[in-house]
Amino acid sequence: MALLERDEGLCPEHRTVHQKLNHFRQPSYALNTVLPFMIAGPVANPLPGVYMSHTWMNDVFLGNGTFFVEAYMNPAEFIIDSRDVSAIHVAALLSDDTNGERLWAAGPRFTANQLLAIWREAYPDRKIYPDFQFPQAPKITMDKSKSTELLKGLVGRDYYPLKETVLANVQDAL
Repeated sequence: MALLERDEGLCPEHRTVHQKLNHFRQPSYALNTVLPFMIAGPVANPLPGVYMSHTWMNDVFLGNGTFFVEAYMNPAEFIIDSRDVSAIHVAALLSDDTNGERLWAAGPRFTANQLLAIWREAYPDRKIYPDFQFPQAPKITMDKSKSTELLKGLVGRDYYPLKETVLANVQDAL
């Protein structure tokens, strides 16, 4: 690497190559990593398919098994709306204040039984699984202040509320 740090003494052709290599070593953008927790909400892709937590949540809503709940929502987790994840990605790209950061992206904390209660209230005639008997969830902490700041800076609001995200998630399953 020492040879790439200075270009004195190089012939003009090598100096040009050296400058191009340095451009690639130090690109004009920053690579940030957005680390979302469980993503739910509307799917942007109109093609049918398995969209991980979105599809698994719909399976529970439709009564097609509880594997997802038992495997991934015991204990409780944080949830984030797909629209918020997209906004945080864009905000991180546009921000001058992010440079090679790992950004936790997580909206409200929730339990599986909260999802069931939201569905029961919104769809009273639909058969919904009974509440799960899970132990009390441990306290999980993470610093999501930077992603929250980016979200608010770009769209002017906090994370989508749990109820809105959960109901948006099942719209294509109705």
